[in-house]
Amino acid sequence: MSSDTAPVPAGTPGRVLRCAACGRAERRTTDEIRRLARTAWPVCCGDPIPILPAPDPDGPGPAEGVGERRAEPRRPVRTGVRVEVRRGPLGVGPNLAVGSVDITEAGARVRLKLQVTVGDEFDVTFWPRVRLGPVGGPAVVRWCRPSRAGLFLAGVRFRSRLTAADVRLITDQ
Repeated sequence: MSSDTAPVPAGTPGRVLRCAACGRAERRTTDEIRRLARTAWPVCCGDPIPILPAPDPDGPGPAEGVGERRAEPRRPVRTGVRVEVRRGPLGVGPNLAVGSVDITEAGARVRLKLQVTVGDEFDVTFWPRVRLGPVGGPAVVRWCRPSRAGLFLAGVRFRSRLTAADVRLITDQ
């Protein structure tokens, strides 16, 4: 492995180069970035890879964080609540979910086994322990990005908002 692609240990000062098209990321030290600027800048998906700050693996998704625009706050999902994410509005096929992170009446942030595409439609179902029936329904992927250990985080927006009572069943609040 050349020094251009060698991973840099966590905690090393530097920056992350992240492809805007596919999300591929490479952590580089400040010295490596200076050398790349003088020689050949890395290219991915046909364009030079821009420098971005390293994200928190489970932090906010794209366009989130500082300028929070949600009408209702995100709420962490209660321990023991199972989530299923299946392709299409009818929810057929294998469950792609590994777990859920948080939820609002309008959408949720879920951890997935595979990368999904913005605009894909899924059936997102939460199974609270305190109720026999599921909560959720059809949803559209708004963003997806790599997380830790080969998993992906995705933000989904429900086609029909959940009720406040349903959200309370799924969360601790």
